[in-house]
Amino acid sequence: MANILIAGNACVVTSALTLENLQKLKKYAPQSLALKDEKEKPIFLVDVGPNGSVSANGIVFNAASHDGSKLATLTMEIPSTVTDVKAWVMETIGTSINKLNALEEKLGAALSAVEADEAKVLESIKVLGAEAAEATEE
Repeated sequence: MANILIAGNACVVTSALTLENLQKLKKYAPQSLALKDEKEKPIFLVDVGPNGSVSANGIVFNAASHDGSKLATLTMEIPSTVTDVKAWVMETIGTSINKLNALEEKLGAALSAVEADEAKVLESIKVLGAEAAEATEE
């Protein structure tokens, strides 16, 4: 589940997934980053890129948290005219956060499938001469 933190005039949206894992899904299973309606039409997309943003149609994470977890983050500036920050967040990104949470519930399974596929490929890779080099090192 995504988290929202307010610090000063910054609103930080933090994903439940790491930036690295979102990048992996974008590369190997981009279709998993789309929340779809009952007709399989994409209604909300998650992306990773240099310019973070959020709208009713999607969110782009552009950084990783600095607390060791490396979760994907997006920082937005809160306008100085805002007097009720919680109401502003709800009005500005509330619907998007609900869609993000619904999508993140499914991303764990997609990530597990990608990692299982990676493991299969890695198991099938043989490097010629590697056995001899390993024996020499021992």
